[in-house]
Amino acid sequence: MNNTLSIWKYLIRNNYFEKHKLYDFTPVIPNTIEYNDIKDKIVVEIGCGYGRETWYIASLAKKVYAIDVSSNILDKAKKFITKQNGHTDNIEFLTAEEYKDKIPNNVNFVYSRLVFQHITPIQSKDYIDTFYNKLNYDGKILIQFRLGSTKGACRNKEPNFQYSLEEVRDFFNKADLDIIKEEIKNNKHLYMTVKKELDSIRFIAKKRDKIEEDNNKLLIHDEHILSDLEEEEVPIVKREKILHKVVYVVGGGSSLEDFDFYKIMNKDTIAINKAILYVPKSNYFITMDYTFLDRISRKTHNALSKARFAKQRCKKYFVVAGDNDYLVKEGENYIDKRWNYVYHLESFNEVIYSKKNSGFGMTIDDFRHGCSSGYCGIQLAIIMGYEEIYLMGFDLNVNDNKTHFHLGYGMSAYEFQKKLNFYAGYFEKGLKQIRRTHPEIKIISCSPISRLNKIIPYEEIK
Repeated sequence: MNNTLSIWKYLIRNNYFEKHKLYDFTPVIPNTIEYNDIKDKIVVEIGCGYGRETWYIASLAKKVYAIDVSSNILDKAKKFITKQNGHTDNIEFLTAEEYKDKIPNNVNFVYSRLVFQHITPIQSKDYIDTFYNKLNYDGKILIQFRLGSTKGACRNKEPNFQYSLEEVRDFFNKADLDIIKEEIKNNKHLYMTVKKELDSIRFIAKKRDKIEEDNNKLLIHDEHILSDLEEEEVPIVKREKILHKVVYVVGGGSSLEDFDFYKIMNKDTIAINKAILYVPKSNYFITMDYTFLDRISRKTHNALSKARFAKQRCKKYFVVAGDNDYLVKEGENYIDKRWNYVYHLESFNEVIYSKKNSGFGMTIDDFRHGCSSGYCGIQLAIIMGYEEIYLMGFDLNVNDNKTHFHLGYGMSAYEFQKKLNFYAGYFEKGLKQIRRTHPEIKIISCSPISRLNKIIPYEEIK
């Protein structure tokens, strides 16, 4: 059996919980949740039931996503929580079939009790993998498992799936989640608290010097850092996998027309703006302006929409040019006052505030934006510690009247060339600076028509 959803729907239709001798309908204050993990945070509860614990979580949290198997049980949860709290204004109730599409990638805390002992290992893995991607970089997951050896299900009673401690640890290790607390209650209930292996570029930038000094002790794989290095001295733990030293930053220049992007599918990649639609399994996405999503949605009905963009598995970074007074912060979002466009940033893993536009910084607090998303992509790669940075589609030229290898931006070749001429000054200054101050960082052009080829070496991608 791969999925117990149909069994639970059947049991709920037949008022299973109302008949359950151990299930009562009194409010519960969960004693395994830390106050600071949910206070003013975005929280997900997997298996909210009738809201016996949800009411308490919602009384403290900024936003709660409450998941259960059927709309029937969610309706009862709304009534129960309203009776306790007086409202459910900060709760969004979602069925197990719809939550993946509706929960954004900025969750701070995921909680589940008395659920994972009643769903299959495949379902458990799916929840864990899903919320790994939706978890904010400093977020946590707390899940209760039942210890034991029973694994099975039948139609007329609860499915039961029990695990050994090692099996539960294996779930999270395979998901690249760090175990930070294990608690066993009554010799049978295991509460496991885990967090994301830190991949925030703020964290990477802060620790970059330490990583370089200890590069024989600390090994990094992809964008994940193993240990949560605190300010005090912490033993360095060796990873089995090593740092990818090479990254491909993909822009939109017409030199990429007809390029087979599957050539870089297994490489570390940073996609710039609309290139995210073409680079398979990109690791990172960075932009200063995602209005291209609106233009795509208006022009083609079945192109990438904002909803699909929000589900992309890559890490997403939005750069705010803080030296421009027309960008104004409002709540968690920014408004471009020139045309009252609101940038909704809930789908981004991190928002980078940059007040400088010239040169390249070596720390996140000194992030330089160069007035363009492409420039931000190079800056991101530098801060993350990549040693070889390959620039694809960084033409800074209009070729044969084509502005991009893709369509959809709508700017004339003449107007776009004027913009490129403006950007070029920032690129040339920044690249010369890196060549002079950090010659160990190799930046290579992969565009045969790039105006940057007079500053950096050119290599064709085989």
